[in-house]
Amino acid sequence: MLDIRIFKLIHLVSIMALFLAFGAAMLETIKFRWIALLHGIALLLILITGFGMLALLGVHGQPPAWAMGKFGIWILFGLSLVFAKRKLVPKPALATWLFLLGAGAAFLALWKP
Repeated sequence: MLDIRIFKLIHLVSIMALFLAFGAAMLETIKFRWIALLHGIALLLILITGFGMLALLGVHGQPPAWAMGKFGIWILFGLSLVFAKRKLVPKPALATWLFLLGAGAAFLALWKP
């Protein structure tokens, strides 16, 4: 069985990769195909390590409300790349939205209300 610190490390590095993908999408520095690949891999690793940490914490069956909230935020992060690609909202608004999603996920992870 893996140590929870390994899961946390992969989880945090994946979150950094996710925000890197959003930054690259907003700056349009590389081809969108690579941005989408990084975004997808980061989201997948975030999901896998998140559920792995829940299992190591002894959560079985129905997940707690804070975990469901984090899953909802994960879905919103997945959908947010569409806004960056199609320029549906201004970049400052998208950056604020992403910041608030990240802050909400951090709040739920730390305080588990």
